[in-house]
Parts: sequence; C-alpha cells; structure tokens
Amino acid sequence: MVAEGDDAGGANDIAQKVKEQFNEIDTRVSILGHIQRGGKPTTIDRLYATRMGFAAVNALIAGQQNIMVGIVNNRVLFTPLAKAVKLRPEIDAELLEMVRVLSS
Repeated sequence: MVAEGDDAGGANDIAQKVKEQFNEIDTRVSILGHIQRGGKPTTIDRLYATRMGFAAVNALIAGQQNIMVGIVNNRVLFTPLAKAVKLRPEIDAELLEMVRVLSS
C-alpha cells in the first residue's frame, strides 16, 4: 500500500521496483480513488481500505493465496476467489429496463 505523495514514488513506480527486485511476484496497482463510485473518500472508506489492506498483507505473509478480503458485519473476512466469482446475484429487471430506456 502506498499513500498519495509517498517519497518512494507513486504506486506505479513502486510496483515497478517490486517487479524488478522480485520478478516472481505478480504486482497489480489499484488506486482507491479510481475504484470508488465517485466523490471524495469518506473517513469510513479510508478506514475500510486500511483494514482490508492490512488484512491482505498479513494474509500474503501467512502464505494465503486466491482469496478476497471483505468486511461483513464490521468484521474482516476472507472468501476463496472461486466462491467469490461463483456468486452472481440476479440483475433486477427494473434496473435493466431503466438502463434500456436511458440509453436510447
């Protein structure tokens, strides 16, 4: 995790340095502000991101792989990726109709 304005460089710079030093590690950069639905992050957004990032790093250190970190009922939980991508909630028919109407 990298804070904005970090002295070591931005997230992409650090990811490149990690890749150069540890070629076997797959690095990916996710910028919280780009993932959000919009607007400035709230205190809760930052708290959740910090908690999940901390848990993700500890999981990696412990050798865990192929898991998703999330927060349910204010508790950090891990879900196997295979299970996370398998769960596909049905799309609300009214929302699909709204998209159809608004996009025409």
